Amino acid sequence: PDETARQAVESLGLELGENDYWTEDGVLARGVVCLSQYDWAAEEPWVAPLQYEWLLQTKRTRVESIPRYTVEMVAQHVRRLRDLPWVQPSALADSHLVLGRSQGWPEDKPLDGWQMGDPAVPPQKVFGYVITDWDTPDVFQTDTGETRKLRVVLVAGNHPVEMHGDWALHGMISFLVSDDPRAATLRRKAVFYVYPMVNPDGRYLQVRRPTVSPDRWVRTRGNPELHAAGQADHNRVWTTGDRFSTIRLVTSAMRADTGGQADYLWDFHGGYPHNPGDYRTTAEGHDSPYARALEARQAPYPEVLRRTSSGAPTMLRSWAMTPEGLNVPYSFTFEPGCQLDKRGILRAGKALALGFYDVVSGQAPPPPGPPEPDPDLVARQPMAPVLTWRFQVDCGPQGLAGEPLPGQVHAGQWSDEPHFTDSGNQALVLDGSTTYADLGHPTAVVEARSLTVAAWVRGSARPSSTRYLVSRWQTRANQRTWALVQHQGTRSLNVLLTPTGSFARRKNYVSTFPVFDGNWRHVAFTYQPGDDSEQDGKLRVFVDGVELRDGAGLEILDDDPVPELFLATAPLLVGAWTEPGRFFPGEIDELAIWNSSLDPAQIKWLAENSLLRLENRDTPDPA
Repeated sequence: PDETARQAVESLGLELGENDYWTEDGVLARGVVCLSQYDWAAEEPWVAPLQYEWLLQTKRTRVESIPRYTVEMVAQHVRRLRDLPWVQPSALADSHLVLGRSQGWPEDKPLDGWQMGDPAVPPQKVFGYVITDWDTPDVFQTDTGETRKLRVVLVAGNHPVEMHGDWALHGMISFLVSDDPRAATLRRKAVFYVYPMVNPDGRYLQVRRPTVSPDRWVRTRGNPELHAAGQADHNRVWTTGDRFSTIRLVTSAMRADTGGQADYLWDFHGGYPHNPGDYRTTAEGHDSPYARALEARQAPYPEVLRRTSSGAPTMLRSWAMTPEGLNVPYSFTFEPGCQLDKRGILRAGKALALGFYDVVSGQAPPPPGPPEPDPDLVARQPMAPVLTWRFQVDCGPQGLAGEPLPGQVHAGQWSDEPHFTDSGNQALVLDGSTTYADLGHPTAVVEARSLTVAAWVRGSARPSSTRYLVSRWQTRANQRTWALVQHQGTRSLNVLLTPTGSFARRKNYVSTFPVFDGNWRHVAFTYQPGDDSEQDGKLRVFVDGVELRDGAGLEILDDDPVPELFLATAPLLVGAWTEPGRFFPGEIDELAIWNSSLDPAQIKWLAENSLLRLENRDTPDPA
């Protein structure tokens, strides 16, 4: 046993100390740290080529359902990878794939009421490497039309205790470097930039800490360097530049490796003890070819939840999407569930890699489009609206009887392009920064219990925040009621309703396809309040006269009961919310509002005709 122990320790570059010993169950104990033999041969064949001989673990060898993943394991994994022909150092790494070292930290003295302090943290290696086929660089056409390799950034180890993510990345890397033909295709058509442990000080301390720190945040999310600076979470400091050693090393390497432009990013976290886990991205990320491939595969495992989240601006995932970061259009976080055992989480990592294989091999499902119109639906002319605005320089908003209503355009411009409707040849151009129109408080709109809002709109930008087309939505004093908006970070249409004025209870419906795609689109929503038999109100969303339904052009993000609309004091604005702010970039024409809920046949008529024809009660042209 002594000779076996000595060989095991030396294989990890460590020395056998006089206080080390074998336990009864065959574990070599080293203080609170131990070595245990680990049989990779029992795992999937695609993992076997990277089998470990030994793992450095703690006496508490497991986190929920999996073994702990230590900084020594990362180092040993990297040592085995660096000899493979398709693995090379990061642009800023040395030949051992080392970017540099973390700051480390001296021993913390015992605190009042605690018998032991935290051990010293030696400066830890921070690794970065690149996986691709360097000899036969095949290419593939990206979403932006470029012909180059797909660029994917992979990161793990942000939070010290979230080790399921490390195992998932391990499974993904093991597949990417395997002999599987699909892995070979991925290496030809994609390049993977890997940063496997971005907070090594936090992980080193976590697996060696003899007691639970009274500060649970530094224990679970930070490291001593962050804690000394008043920061608790390693995933909330990615915009701090050179302030912290690990952030400086990793962000510099990422930008040097990718040239400041990548296509996808995965930040591996996890896991949750009491739910199946999730992966999260923006709404547009869920519409990406990769996310569609994952959904078609039921990957990374069938029970996983798909969550829509933009994330805090200081998170890695958010930083990567900025020009100061990596300009990544699709950035994901994986929070796997703790019910997965080691084999299950390794397979989840492999499934995430196979999603990229579907993208580069052309097997990803096509992007969702608008639902097909109902061929049996016959258009029917609606009643007159209580408010119309055809957006002509000499024609302001009008009421039900054609009477003029207040309406002031701020910093507005008018298009001089002939419009395809016959209501004139102008539309209001909204510059996305200062232009909006204020219609005040038209009584018929403010007091409406039922509601229909319709307009022609055109836009093509993809702002990072939600932008407001038409709204009565004032965040100050919680005076929200309804809003027709462009969803944050996407080109999707979004409708919001609330019964209370706050955002705590709401209906939040989003189109699953781009509406703001550079073309003129007719958009509308209707709302019918609840009654004695149906307590909840009914919201319906339409694009180009076609109703969007859940799973057929529409994603329902929130669906709280809205039995009636809140009677807000917010004014009616076009092109902004009522601060004002969140300005919409694009054009709008033929706004119309009813104090009733039009049916689908009437919405279809509006999409096929014009307000001028409606005002004149013209008969639609059969052609």
